[in-house]
Amino acid sequence: MDRNNRTPYLQQFNTSMEYQFARDTVLQVAYVGSRGVRLFRTVAVNQATIASTTHPVTNVVTQDVIVDNTPENASLRAPFQGTDTSFFNLNQTTAASTYHSLQVSVNRRSAKGIDFRASYTFSKSIDDASNAGGGAFSDGSLDTTSALDTGTVFGNQFSAHTNRGLSDFDRTHRLVLNGIWDVPTAGWAVHSRVANALFANWQLS
Repeated sequence: MDRNNRTPYLQQFNTSMEYQFARDTVLQVAYVGSRGVRLFRTVAVNQATIASTTHPVTNVVTQDVIVDNTPENASLRAPFQGTDTSFFNLNQTTAASTYHSLQVSVNRRSAKGIDFRASYTFSKSIDDASNAGGGAFSDGSLDTTSALDTGTVFGNQFSAHTNRGLSDFDRTHRLVLNGIWDVPTAGWAVHSRVANALFANWQLS
């Protein structure tokens, strides 16, 4: 754990507008956003430094000057000698995230026995370290492998900017439709106690 870690926090903001464009039918348009600050992420702090003839790497122990990059000399180009270059990880609160969404819904309140709601969300979630975290992957399938609270950094471990992109769990489009219909009771069922018990007060959803 990084000794400079701080408590992560989240800022949320939203605004919305409603308009009744027909009897018992309301349109709602909303903007919903959030910002995550000081989020946890795992950084492989012993990642080998890239060497070149113009930017050579000098080994801190042997003082050898390295100008090429091979798997064999990766450990010699690492900041910490004698330690794994891939799995020497430090948990830091250096990640950040943003979420922006446009949410539109149409809600038809009970009219002639029908309740109906349709909602659509157009959104984008961006961060510089994320995992599915026991939730769902980007294709909608469930992640049953782990429930990590800490995001993993791929590629350059020391550049938050180059790791910034769509979250693993980003959903650009989401459409939900639902409704309830109070099925009318047939007139012939009203006069029979048995028929009324069997065929009255049904709902279809």
